[in-house]
Amino acid sequence: MPSRLTLALVAALAIASGLALWGWSEAGQYYRVAQERTRELEAAQARLVGIQKQVREVEAQAAAARADLQEVLDAAPDWSRTAVPVGVADGLCKHIKCR
Repeated sequence: MPSRLTLALVAALAIASGLALWGWSEAGQYYRVAQERTRELEAAQARLVGIQKQVREVEAQAAAARADLQEVLDAAPDWSRTAVPVGVADGLCKHIKCR
């Protein structure tokens, strides 16, 4: 008949093995979650790079439009220095952000 010590050691070994398997399973699950989050982060970073490129393009277009507008205004100083009629200003403010 096995001694109590042997039974206690077998029980402890069984519990330790069960906990080790559970820990291994948990670690695998966290590893898969980490891989998924890494892929999501990489995709978000790629989208960010694309958005930043688009922003630079829009900023360049806006700068070119401002330069063209300033050139036109400088070419007609008498017209560009006159006040905009109230009706025209109100109409434009419906389509653009007014100060």
